[in-house]
Amino acid sequence: MEIKSARHTFIRAFALSAMLALLCACGSSADKESLAETRVVVLRHAEKMLDSSDPGLTDAGMQRAVALAERLRDADLAAVVVSEAKRAQLSGQPAADVHGLALEVRPAAGVDASAYARELKTWIEKNHRGRTVLVVGHSNTVPSIVATLAGAAVDPMGDSEYDRYSVVHLPSSGAAWVEVSRY
Repeated sequence: MEIKSARHTFIRAFALSAMLALLCACGSSADKESLAETRVVVLRHAEKMLDSSDPGLTDAGMQRAVALAERLRDADLAAVVVSEAKRAQLSGQPAADVHGLALEVRPAAGVDASAYARELKTWIEKNHRGRTVLVVGHSNTVPSIVATLAGAAVDPMGDSEYDRYSVVHLPSSGAAWVEVSRY
């Protein structure tokens, strides 16, 4: 009896060990997301019309929005965050459409840019850790958003600057870093 019992205990221990190793190797998707790098693409809306208090986009602005969607086609976006302004929504919509996403409208009007950026960072960390998020802002919010996410100073954005975008890399451990590019 002792031999059978020892053998049975060994087999159970081996099976349990193998199962634990498999679970650790595979991990849940939530575990993988918490370990993966979060990427936040932050940019200003495309060229706006000058015809109203809530302007749409010019033809050049619409072309830029489509170019952005093409550039982000393979980005595996989890969310497209925009302000309540029509120009921000029109700038983000083509990318949202490519990825089958609804726009996440987060009002920015009348809100302190730094407070808006802190709230946005918390929301991204809570809801999209380990994923890629596109944030379409304004010349007065984009620098604060990038600075808050990266923990570093960012150049201000001029009123005629529409082609700069920043990709903030937020690793699961270590310091954030930023890539700045043009499109």
